[in-house]
Amino acid sequence: MWRWLTPDQGLDVVEVTDLVQSDDGFVWLANHTGVFRWDGSDVERVDGELIEDAVKQLVSTPTGELYARDIRGGLWRVDGERTERLEAPVEGGFPDISLGEDGALLATCGGGLWRRASEAWRAVEVPDEVGDVVIARRGRPGELLLRGANGWFRVAGDEAVRLLPPVMGPNEAQVDARGRIWMQHYNQVAVVE
Repeated sequence: MWRWLTPDQGLDVVEVTDLVQSDDGFVWLANHTGVFRWDGSDVERVDGELIEDAVKQLVSTPTGELYARDIRGGLWRVDGERTERLEAPVEGGFPDISLGEDGALLATCGGGLWRRASEAWRAVEVPDEVGDVVIARRGRPGELLLRGANGWFRVAGDEAVRLLPPVMGPNEAQVDARGRIWMQHYNQVAVVE
């Protein structure tokens, strides 16, 4: 049975740009007006109406923090009680956010990769052949999937293996339970075994 979330449940705009479930069971929704929390019956806007731009990405950490990235590259921490905008570690916005293997927030900013833990940003070393980093995803254990200026790479430590050249620019990548890398490019999907 399908049950649609609508303004009747508290969602002001029905177009949802991202969603994530936190460890406490809440489903967090992003749309063009902000961040919402669904408790199983009702939807409530929880960003205090501070986020003025469309929210494109949500990341929930194992420690219960929720991060939202807006369309202009702004990064926000939202906990249902308060919302705060986070400063970038270098000039520029955040093109992408994701969750690292250790549960810390990963973010691309200024062409580099950054890790946020204990309220501080730390630069993550990226092999030169990757180029400026645009997208970062958790890969197989001990690996990252990075889309840089020179294509998609599987990175483990200081070793980078090119998966696809820059002309093949998928805009999403994930690793499944069997360790296969799934890449989505517009309306096509490829798998790297």
